[in-house]
Amino acid sequence: WVGSSLAAGRLVCDVALQAKDLLPKIGAHDLVTLMREHLGVTNMHAVEPEALPKYYDSSSSLKDLVEMTFTNALAVARLAHSLQILPLTKQLTNLAGNGWNASLQNKRAERNEMLLCHEF
Repeated sequence: WVGSSLAAGRLVCDVALQAKDLLPKIGAHDLVTLMREHLGVTNMHAVEPEALPKYYDSSSSLKDLVEMTFTNALAVARLAHSLQILPLTKQLTNLAGNGWNASLQNKRAERNEMLLCHEF
């Protein structure tokens, strides 16, 4: 993963993977759907990568992009808090004995391997 070098030494939480695990009844696990279904927020907008260049046409559209990005970042934090991802993964890490970052990225195989190593 390219972002691993950017986030070296930092905990990285994949909220989409955790939401798939914790909210299996929701069909789509994109940010807009998760916020609407789980938290009741209806004013979220997804920014498609193909649409990014048009936001640089004017200062007002660039300001809109910055505001949407900030709103989305806050939405991810609210969602992670609502799902109690950090306390849950910390408990799983303590039980399994693996790295917390692996639990946050939903690496079940590694966690199961660590549990089996401790068990036998």
